[in-house]
Amino acid sequence: QLEGADGRPVPPEVVHAVELAALKDEFATVKTTAELVTATDS
Repeated sequence: QLEGADGRPVPPEVVHAVELAALKDEFATVKTTAELVTATDS
């Protein structure tokens, strides 16, 4: 069970939403890097 900054428990769905957002950011970064590599190769 995670706790927020105020010490109250964080609902699982909130934790899940944050993890999903973090994953999307990671994939976006990877995609951007791949696009840069492709652009450099051509």
